[in-house]
Amino acid sequence: MALWDMIKLSVTAPRDAAGRLLAMRLPAQVGWLGFGLVVVINTFAQALYSVLVPLPEELQGVAIPPIGFAIMFATALILSVIVLAWVGRFFGGIAQLEDVLCILVWLQFLRAIAQLGLVAVAVIIPQLSVIAGLGVSLLGVWLLMNFLNVAFGFDNLWKSFGVMLAAGVFVLAGLIMVMTMILPML
Repeated sequence: MALWDMIKLSVTAPRDAAGRLLAMRLPAQVGWLGFGLVVVINTFAQALYSVLVPLPEELQGVAIPPIGFAIMFATALILSVIVLAWVGRFFGGIAQLEDVLCILVWLQFLRAIAQLGLVAVAVIIPQLSVIAGLGVSLLGVWLLMNFLNVAFGFDNLWKSFGVMLAAGVFVLAGLIMVMTMILPML
């Protein structure tokens, strides 16, 4: 399946896309390479956005430099992979760590494409980018629920939503701990 077809399938039929992605049984090395790639792509998209649509003057002091964003993004993603795999199995799911890594890397790749699109929208019509960003975020939650549902073999989306909420608490706590140690050094 071509890349563009997989992107379209992910948005229009996320369960089918998740099934196809997981059926590839990609080696863990491919997942970790993809992990590094999406960290770089998302950091680039965020840096581009911050250059083209700078924060207001009074908020310039809270801007995070690209290296800080990359560290924060990589930390959040690795914590998400580990915690979602653990919580999903606790809820009775069947996915392995490599499966969760695969779907999260793919979804973050899709997020990066969307973010680059949002950069273009923000440059042309800044007010529309806020609404479009909210739409992309909601779509991202919907896609994650569906991909997790397939990966863990759940029979309903509510279970996936519960896994996301429970994992979110642990990821947020872990991210806060790591960032309080790292951000002062930047």
